[in-house]
Amino acid sequence: MVAYPLDNPFATFTSLAGVPLLAGRIYIGEPDQDPETNPKPVYWDAAETIPADQPLTTKGGYIYREDSPAIPYVDGAYSIRVRDRLGGEIFYEPDVSGFMVSLASAAGAGLIGFSQAEEYSPATVGNHLKRFICVTDAPYNAKGDGVTDDTGSFISAIADILADGGGTLWIPAGTYKLSSTISISNPIKIVGDGLASIIQTTSATADVIRITSTSNDPGVEIEGLFFKSSVTRTAGFYINSVSANGTKVRRCRFEGAYNCIGATGSPNFQGLVVEDNEIIGCLGSGVIISGANGTQGCVQFYIRKNKFTGAAIGSQTPIGVLVTSAGDLTICDNHFLFCSTGIAIVPATGNDIQMLKIYDNWIDSGSANGISVSPTGGTVRAVDISRNWIATFSLDGIVASGTGLIKALRILDNEMGGFGNIGINAASTIVSNLVIDGNMIGQCASHGISTVANLNGFVITGNSIGAVGEWLQNQGWDILVNAGTSDSYTISGNRLTVGVLGALSDGGTGTTKFVGSNLGVAAVVPTIASAANITLTPGRSLFFISGTTNITSITAATPDVGRIVTLIFTGILTFTDGSNLRLAGNFVTSNDDTITLGCEGTNWFEICRSVN
Repeated sequence: MVAYPLDNPFATFTSLAGVPLLAGRIYIGEPDQDPETNPKPVYWDAAETIPADQPLTTKGGYIYREDSPAIPYVDGAYSIRVRDRLGGEIFYEPDVSGFMVSLASAAGAGLIGFSQAEEYSPATVGNHLKRFICVTDAPYNAKGDGVTDDTGSFISAIADILADGGGTLWIPAGTYKLSSTISISNPIKIVGDGLASIIQTTSATADVIRITSTSNDPGVEIEGLFFKSSVTRTAGFYINSVSANGTKVRRCRFEGAYNCIGATGSPNFQGLVVEDNEIIGCLGSGVIISGANGTQGCVQFYIRKNKFTGAAIGSQTPIGVLVTSAGDLTICDNHFLFCSTGIAIVPATGNDIQMLKIYDNWIDSGSANGISVSPTGGTVRAVDISRNWIATFSLDGIVASGTGLIKALRILDNEMGGFGNIGINAASTIVSNLVIDGNMIGQCASHGISTVANLNGFVITGNSIGAVGEWLQNQGWDILVNAGTSDSYTISGNRLTVGVLGALSDGGTGTTKFVGSNLGVAAVVPTIASAANITLTPGRSLFFISGTTNITSITAATPDVGRIVTLIFTGILTFTDGSNLRLAGNFVTSNDDTITLGCEGTNWFEICRSVN
């Protein structure tokens, strides 16, 4: 506590003889002017709502209001004249700007003392100032000279802030050497002067700041610091939020980390924000989200407006953002340059990623993949990848592969090109509900879009592939469905400029698919070899039937309901009435004869025939 001296709150005025002034008159005026002819408003309250008439009068040396001593208030500097009851002047002062007036000036704050060692009463300025600590002030006395170990100063300052229920730690310009981990267990805000406030670790492996606060509003906030290392980092994080809620890292710069920012620990924490930072030259990953298992996981995570920059090709940041588990996570408006892989989604066995949105990022120039969705036994429930620029990677632009499950993957409206392998590569049958729509993809050393053999249930529509925009022709197929039993898919409405191997290669043998209406794909009427039972290619309405083997049935299924087809025969055979062929008698064909049929899902009914 601070003891204050007992003081008289009322000003006293005396006569020239030193006797308390009786019936004196006091005039208050504009500074440097005659107060009797240029009066200035005076009030009986500090809020200036009760005007006081002039002149003010005295009794026993005190200014009186009605029957009691009173304190008058005036706004700013003033002039004053005091007269006795006979009108004689006792004194005149043209400009009064004393202590109380000076507090309102620009230099006024320098008139107030403050000490962190003191205890101040509640609701006082001192009490509020104790919630804002400068790490270089006493008793912490951090040097910030890049030589002195300031770890102890940081630990003490943070401990005092937390003991007072939270507050702000200010890190002024300087280089602060830290040799061990700074642990933070409750909400605090740490603020620096941007690039001038340097946090320099001397440890190759220790976390620099480790956060374990579970409070979400507010959490721990770190802003305006420059993190770097005096040694080569081989492990650890610059900032590691361990099972912590509400951690926010903004407007910081990080250089030479192993892993830069992490969200690790037990499941179900929330509120991480990594925003507007610059992350340069990590030896591991820029941001790692790995702190939760289960179907819900970490929620309300945002990684946005950051710049991830590695070295040039050959010594790049391995991964810009690595996600191994999350509830809902948004990665948007970031800039990735010279990261081997820009974004990697890699849940291991037992880990889930529930909902991940990746949009409006600029991802360029890496030695592996732009975006990799590649679980290692875990589950990716839903990922949306949209409106990104992805270019110049040695392998794929976007790849979906691995083991486990990818339950839904939408790839929409991205501009992509310049890849050493494939633009969009669905490389594993673990992918379900794949939608590839509205993308521009070109200049791939292999294919524009490729799906692995036996992949089912995908949609490829509305893409422009090949020599589009600034990109050149693909060296493989624009779209390749690898040979296998792929089924239940649609490929339509794409604009294909025809790769070196061709526009579209559909190797799927499924019967419930639609492949058609793609610009750049030459219209070819398929030929079906005659057999006792034939199967017609889905999505087509006109077929050549070759050979001379008699036909007794045609495969029919639900997708054929309402379908009408025309068969053109190139040889002599009998098209037999019976089984599921409902004809107007047997049809013995010759070259160029035709028959038109309609299907209700089980049988094929003759509509008409022609003998040409």
